[in-house]
Amino acid sequence: MRAGAQKAWGLRALCAALAGIALAACSADMQVADTDPPGGYTLEVRAENDVKVYLVSAPDGRAAAGRSAGDVSGLMEPEAARAFTVLPEGEASELPEVMALRLPGLDLSIRAEGDASGAEAARVAISAGGRQVHVNAQDDGDGGNERAHVRIQGASEQEAREFIADADGLSAETQAEMLAALGLN
Repeated sequence: MRAGAQKAWGLRALCAALAGIALAACSADMQVADTDPPGGYTLEVRAENDVKVYLVSAPDGRAAAGRSAGDVSGLMEPEAARAFTVLPEGEASELPEVMALRLPGLDLSIRAEGDASGAEAARVAISAGGRQVHVNAQDDGDGGNERAHVRIQGASEQEAREFIADADGLSAETQAEMLAALGLN
């Protein structure tokens, strides 16, 4: 198998693992729907190499964003977070679908592609339990340009709190400021 093909399968396996994790989370949420039903929060991570931008949008229009780069983190304006576009929206739709699973209440699609240069791209879309999860990732193959955009729609208030608390690289102070901006403290 060519190195590019092996690397593409590696990304496909990664996306399948991400899809499995998200699916497990959605399945767990469906089982406890009475205690934590889907909500109106949107949770996003936009990452390019070591820069990560976390954006949480509430159903009432409030939003809070934090950014981490290396060992430094801080709040950022939500509009600036939205402008931190690491991947064009339509680009991933051109990828070939390598896996699809459609059942009542569940829709899963994985699109992925790699080439001999080591460049690879993948997109995972899951809709289950009133939530939608979209993962769009790309690696240019030279080890210097890795980008990803993850968006979870339909998250509950508790899931928004946990998302902020688990945000890799954000200081406790930045996390507290985001929670306060959303009225989740």
